[in-house]
Parts: sequence; structure tokens; C-alpha cells
Amino acid sequence: MDNRTPPITHGIDTLKKEVKPLEGKLNPSKLVDRPATIEVTEDNARRYLIDRVNGDFTYHAPHGDQVHRYERMRSWGKQLAIDIIRNTPPSREQDFALKYLEEAIFWANAAVARNEPPPLSTKSP
Repeated sequence: MDNRTPPITHGIDTLKKEVKPLEGKLNPSKLVDRPATIEVTEDNARRYLIDRVNGDFTYHAPHGDQVHRYERMRSWGKQLAIDIIRNTPPSREQDFALKYLEEAIFWANAAVARNEPPPLSTKSP
């Protein structure tokens, strides 16, 4: 192992201590258990990126209450965008505010789509 590259040492126990539940929405006991130490190597980094790209470029069909949550986030974003337009002068800064608000809503929806696995099917083949 390269002495300049320390291993990633955040296991589930460390995450449970560091993550504070947000209004009961985040349950640290449901975090995926991971190895205590992952050595950072070029192969591991490449494997991680390939896995991420595979997930990022895969269609994630909505399930459960996801559609409702997507619509709610878009609605909040739309209301904030209208408030920004009404309360700020047309300018480069206003353009940035609207651009990054749109991006924030996109990434929030992507977080839901990409990181919530569908429920296990109970149907038999």
C-alpha cells in the first residue's frame, strides 16, 4: 500500500456515531454494513467508478411514494424559483440562482432514484 494514501476507515460503527438522525427520517441502523477498512488502490477506484457509471446510466423506475416525493420537490423548487424571479432583479446572479436551484432539485431527485432499491418482489415466477 502507498504510504501517502491512507485507507478509508469509516465502517458502520463510525457512521452510526457520526450521523445524527434527521427528524426520524434517517435510521443509522438501516445503513449498509461495510468492511471496516477499504484499501484505496487504482483498481478499487476504477471498480467503484465503473459501478457508479453503471448505476448513473441505468433507468430507475419509480416505486412506492417516490413519484409523490419527486413532484413535491419540483413543486418546492418551482415556488422558490418564482420567489427568486419576483424578488431579485434580472441579472447574472439571478440566472445562477435559478440554474443552481434547478440543479439542486435534479440531484435531490437523482438521490432518491439511484439510492433507494425497489422493494423485493413477492411474486413467484
